[in-house]
Amino acid sequence: MAVPIRRCDDEEIKQAISNQFTYMILEGDHLIGAFTLSPIQSEWDIHIFGVEDVADSLYLHRLAITPRYIGRGIGKNMFQWIHENIQTDKIYLKLDYMAHNTKLNQFYQNTRFDKIGETDSHSKYLKRIRG
Repeated sequence: MAVPIRRCDDEEIKQAISNQFTYMILEGDHLIGAFTLSPIQSEWDIHIFGVEDVADSLYLHRLAITPRYIGRGIGKNMFQWIHENIQTDKIYLKLDYMAHNTKLNQFYQNTRFDKIGETDSHSKYLKRIRG
């Protein structure tokens, strides 16, 4: 069953793919996850984190893992892959997630993200990736 995508999300997703900011997580030839890693603050990022005075962060969006692969270390391996493979001058990786989702909030803290606050019921996380 297809999940409807809001028009603004649809355009943002297309742009992220066009800009080569979206990555696929594969097992063999099977797509098991995806994520977007943007060096540019979106309107949402500005709303959640504020305008960056210095553009020193990558922003993680739309991390999705196929349900049957959840709990198999895919997310943890993805963060390791980002650290080892993304060529960037950015210092931080930032993400946000719904504050009420205790399981995912704990996951981000377990993968060495620092919780730096909340905005509009979204927990904000920061992790140093360079320097």
